[in-house]
Amino acid sequence: MEIKYNRKSTRKELIIGILFLAVGLAPILFDERISLIPLGGGLAYIINSLYNLKTNYVTVKEGYLKKKFGGKIYLNNLIEVKKFAGDYILKTKQTQITIDTNLVDKESLKELDEFIANLNVMKV
Repeated sequence: MEIKYNRKSTRKELIIGILFLAVGLAPILFDERISLIPLGGGLAYIINSLYNLKTNYVTVKEGYLKKKFGGKIYLNNLIEVKKFAGDYILKTKQTQITIDTNLVDKESLKELDEFIANLNVMKV
């Protein structure tokens, strides 16, 4: 199962990156010195948003759940699943992963809710 990033927030990030890039390139029109800070920030926003469009936020495969930058947790080792402030917190004895539901696409959120509801773990 693949949980995608929220497309709306990813598009906003892309627009912000384009605006930063435009601000960084605007001095070219006035023969002024180019500032690298808006250019770098704009490129970083654009690259990050395009990367988020192509990758998954969370992937569930063969008995484990993997968050893009949050590590991996084996589902058979889960001792607690908790929903706090709209986020899911999955805990084992050694690790904990928090899934921010604001970053999850609405269709994928339905899948994630069903998946977590079907886990055989103590829910707090």
